[in-house]
Amino acid sequence: MFKDKELRDAARNEGKYIETVIGQHYDEIYKYCCRHLRQKDYAEDITQEVFLNFITHIEQYREYGKIRNYLYVIARNKIINLGKRKSSLPDCESNNHTETKETEKIIERLYIADKLADMDELDSELLILRYYQELRIKDISIILNMPVSTVRYKMKSAENKLKLSLEEDDV
Repeated sequence: MFKDKELRDAARNEGKYIETVIGQHYDEIYKYCCRHLRQKDYAEDITQEVFLNFITHIEQYREYGKIRNYLYVIARNKIINLGKRKSSLPDCESNNHTETKETEKIIERLYIADKLADMDELDSELLILRYYQELRIKDISIILNMPVSTVRYKMKSAENKLKLSLEEDDV
């Protein structure tokens, strides 16, 4: 039933394992939800739903890759179900509420986030997973259920579209 060593440990000591998974991946999944929803309340709700879904269905989990990728798939599906991309509200960068970033960097990031929001859904998703979440192409292909070669091709295309869009506005 459980192939992954961590999941075997979970079967023996479920509470400690679940705490570990949440501790390791919560901020990462939360940031992913923030970048898509751009609303802290929705992002927090979806993040909690992701982990609740994981906990309630842990017995059904089959090792097809990393648990992190599985969590991203759940998050992506929850975001799609919510209606994805609500109206633009202030971005949320992290859950620890640090406000020490320089103004220029914040403005630049908001500008790029707006450009991503204007892009095709798949292009935006690819760029967020690759550059904001820092996932490997192989992991992205698993999350999006696409061949690696297709992800590479579409990634290059999305990068070029973003570059052209930024050059039009001289950023």
